Amino acid sequence: MKRRFLKTGFVLLGSLLAISFVLLPVHAEARNIKVGIIDCYSGPAAVYGKDALNGFKLALGEINKKGVLGKKIEFTTRDTKFKVDIALNMAKELVMREEIDVLVGTINSGAALAVSDAVAKKEKVPFMVWISKSERITGDGEI
Repeated sequence: MKRRFLKTGFVLLGSLLAISFVLLPVHAEARNIKVGIIDCYSGPAAVYGKDALNGFKLALGEINKKGVLGKKIEFTTRDTKFKVDIALNMAKELVMREEIDVLVGTINSGAALAVSDAVAKKEKVPFMVWISKSERITGDGEI
């Protein structure tokens, strides 16, 4: 199980890095890459959010040993409590106050869809969804 999360974490971080370097604003060049993570860290669904976060941390530890183009990746988390309205507020806070470069999360498909539309697209911040399963997120299976 730990191996699967490590692999998922590496894939996620690789994707984050690729997106970050293309979309980072010019003023961000002097600082580390900031990742904001919104997910459920309390209540019954927290087990899934914590597993995703642990996989992210494992991969991040390995990547930050060498850094990325001379920078480290740092992150901050917010608990959505598995509620869409809280997820929206936490995403807005991370984007507008914390000035994150990339937004990551969530296990809640409803929250992922809402954050994608109301925050990520509007503010032009890359949003990586790591566990949500709605076909509106993942596609309908046809390529």
